[in-house]
This record gives sequence, structure tokens and C-alpha cells, in this order.
Amino acid sequence: MTFLTPTQVQCPACGRPFPAQLEQIVDVGSDPTGKQRLLSGRLNVATCPLCGSRGMVSTPLLYHDPAHDLMLIYVPTELKLPQNEREQLIGGLSRDLMTRIPMEARKGYLFAPQMVLTMEGLVDRILSADGISPEVVAEQRRRSQLISRLLAASEPELESLVKAHDDEIDEGIFQMLAAMIDSARREGGQDQEQTQTLIQLRNQLLPLASWSRGRGITPKMLDEQQVRLEMLERFLAAEESGWPDLAQQHDQDLDYQFFQLLTAVAGGAPEETAAKLHRLRDQLVEHTTAGRDVQARQAAVEGLKTAADAAGGLGRETLLQQIISADGDAAVEALALAGGPLMDYSFFLLLADKIDAAHKKSDKQEAARLSTLRSRLVAMTEEWEKASRLHAERVYGQIEDLLRAEDREAALNRLLPEIDESFLALLAGRREAAHKAGQEETATRLELLMDQVLAQIKASAPPEIQLMNDLLELEDDAAVRQMLDSRSDELTPALLEVMEQMLENLRSNKRETLAGRMAVILELAQQAGAGATDQAAG
Repeated sequence: MTFLTPTQVQCPACGRPFPAQLEQIVDVGSDPTGKQRLLSGRLNVATCPLCGSRGMVSTPLLYHDPAHDLMLIYVPTELKLPQNEREQLIGGLSRDLMTRIPMEARKGYLFAPQMVLTMEGLVDRILSADGISPEVVAEQRRRSQLISRLLAASEPELESLVKAHDDEIDEGIFQMLAAMIDSARREGGQDQEQTQTLIQLRNQLLPLASWSRGRGITPKMLDEQQVRLEMLERFLAAEESGWPDLAQQHDQDLDYQFFQLLTAVAGGAPEETAAKLHRLRDQLVEHTTAGRDVQARQAAVEGLKTAADAAGGLGRETLLQQIISADGDAAVEALALAGGPLMDYSFFLLLADKIDAAHKKSDKQEAARLSTLRSRLVAMTEEWEKASRLHAERVYGQIEDLLRAEDREAALNRLLPEIDESFLALLAGRREAAHKAGQEETATRLELLMDQVLAQIKASAPPEIQLMNDLLELEDDAAVRQMLDSRSDELTPALLEVMEQMLENLRSNKRETLAGRMAVILELAQQAGAGATDQAAG
């Protein structure tokens, strides 16, 4: 069920107000198609009745996915809401959602929604919950932005733009273009002009881009892509009960590129079609070879978690054993991605020992298998390290720009949508490096910058989280009691449940010191809450 809110919005083109029906709550549990509307950029798109301008309306949004225990809240910074209005808005959205969820289905995470600073951050968190790596998300976003620039370029500009981005115009760009063409064709009507524009761009790129020119991309290759599109049409035209048989008949043709195409088309399809495409994907995952690779990834990660729990934590030996035992390249890649930081020099020494042991046992087949595995893992880590270095260089450049900015507050506000956990980690590392190098003036400036960033993030947190953070900063129990007394109106049952949830999370993550402090604060909060209730009753 879709929940629409009548809202007065201002057209960014002509500046005049007009009424629109907006979605401020996307509850995947009651409306699975809402997720696809959001991911495809079709959520809250409105057309100005006065000038005809069409675009996405910037509005607060609550996203709820009960299958992943995920509740996210996004409040656009450009709305510039005062803190009290922001808190009231977040509380109102949360209450509206809660009224639609049965009491027995309410869990602790619902009382501690996670704030995201940007729409991109919201999409990243949603896709991350689905097991899609940040690298894949960033790559798709980069391609989409490049296609937009290519479409906007005039013919003289296009050639120079292609030269400037020649190394980025690869197979993925042409696959995305094919999906966009197919999506525009489906929409029909006003999108016919867009269809022709996309086809024209594709045809112009073929002789200009090194990737297509160097590989001799021919009409036959484009025909193969068209075959995939036609196969997708065949699935959509068939009865859903016949999908498994159709999948088995065309198993060899349903490759990774087909799954990529399916995902891209779903992203731009109308609601009903998008929902059907998601059901098709679920069927293909179960009944095709390529789909079983997806299942293998999920099973491998679950197996790693089980092994880590049994071993009392994830270590290099456990990770290595799971990778060695993995069945297929897809599972190996999923495990390596999950292992992340553990795949260091010590990890590869352990793998080298396994290879040596196989040689000593004269097990040449096993030694060769492990050597091939090592080569694959080394290539994967080198690729990830390169991406990490490029990201770090970009963040360090942003930090330098902030340090040099005359109006740092304004510069920080502009950059705020891009600030995430990795930015904070790199900023903290830069600060510590300056301390160790004796560059105290630089370290002080970085410390001040960190304080400004954290203050802005803290101001964006829900009121319950702000109160808990304030309480955790107090080391003296008497000071905690004083704050609880002064803010007794905030000691609601929902807040106490959030505190209990946080305590449980801290204990499960073995953060005993902080968990101990949280337990004391929770007990004091429960006492203060009970006292406030008694006074009200009296």
C-alpha cells in the first residue's frame, strides 16, 4: 500500500507553488514496489502544471524494510529546518509508521532509526542491506552521471568529451544505455523522443570510444544485447508459472550480463512492471546457473558468520579455511569481500604455508589449486587497494579544501552530503599523523575541523540518540541523574527500549566497557522514569 501526503511544493524552474502528492514513508513490508521507485529515481517526481518542468521533489523520507530490520530517515539539508521542527518531523513520520505496524511485530530497531545525510547515502544503505558492495553502487552511479553529460553535449563537444573520458566508456556504459533505451521504449508516449536520443548517442559512441572501436563492436554484438532484451520480453509475456521451464530452456543464455540488464530495466520500469521483474529475478536466482552464483555468495557469507561464531570471532585462519573450502568463484569473491581487512600480509603467509604443505605431501593438484587461488586473491586485493587509494586521495583533497576555506562553515555545509564513516576515519588518521610528526598547529586545525563535522552530524541525529550521546559523555553518575531530571519529559518508554537495544548491541559486539556504562545509565533512566510516573500519578 502506497501512502501519499498532499503537499505544496515550489517549482525549481518557474518558482511558482503547486500541489503534489508525495511519499514521505516507504514501507517495503506493505509496498514492495516503493523500494524500486526510490532506487530508480522515480519516487516523488512531479510535473509543474504551470511550466511543464518535471523533476524529483526534495522532501523528508522515512524508509522501512522489515526483512532487514532497517529503518532509515533522510531529511534534505537544503530544507534548512530548525532543529525543533526537524525533531517534530522525524517523530511524526516515526509515529505514522508505527500506527501501521501491529504491536507484536514491533522491534527495537524501530525506536532507533538511522539518519542518513544524503539521498545517495540512503540508496547506498539500502543496497548494502541487499548485499550489493559499495564499489558496485559507486560504479553504477558514475556511469549514470557520465551518460547524462554525454547526452547534454552538442556534437562538437561530444568528441572531446569522449576523449576526456575514453577509459570510462566501457561495456558497462553500453549495457546501461541499452537498458535506458528499453525502459524509454516501454514508457512510450513522450519518451519516444528520448528513445531516439539514446539510440543516437549509442551509435555516435561506437566509432568514437576506444573500448568499442578497439574491440570491433559490430551490429551483431548489439543484436546480441537486443536478444537479451527480447528474451526479457518473452519472460514478461509468459505466465509466471512457466518461468522455471523457460529459464531451464535458456539457461546458457541467461548469463551475468542478462542479470545486469534485468536489474537496470527494473530500475526504470513502471511500478507494476518493476514488481514483476523482481519476482522474475527471484525465480531466475533459483532456476539458473548464473542465479545459483548469487545463492552461492549468500550461502558463503552465512557459512563464514557461523564459522566465526563457533571460533569466538572472525580470524585469518577461519577466513582462509572458508575461502579454501568455497565452491566456485562467486563464493570466493563474496568471502574475500566479507573478510576485507583480514586479507593482509599475514593472511597470505598462511596461504603460502598451505601451498608448501601440499607440496610436501606431493599433492600437486592441491598445490596448483591453492596457487591459482592465491593469484586470484592477490588480483582482487590489488584492485580494492587501488580503489581505496583513489578514494583516500579524494577525501584528503576535500580535507585540504576545508582547511583552506575562508568560510569553513559554508564549505562544510556544501560538503556535508558526501561525509561518511570513511571520511571521518581518514580525517582522524590525518590528525593523528600530524600529532606524531610534531605538526601541532596542523593537528589543532584538524581537531577543530573534526569537532565541527561531528557537531553537524550530532545535530542531525534523532532526539533519543542525542540524549543517549549526551548521557554517555558524562562520567559521573550524579551528573547523569541531574541531566535525566532536567530532561524528564524525554524519558519515554520508546527511549528506554532504544537504550535496551543499544545495550544489547554493545554486549553482542564485545564492547564491555561501554556496555557497562550503558547498563548504569539505563538503570538510572529507568529509576528516573518510574519516579516521574509516580509524581504524575500523585
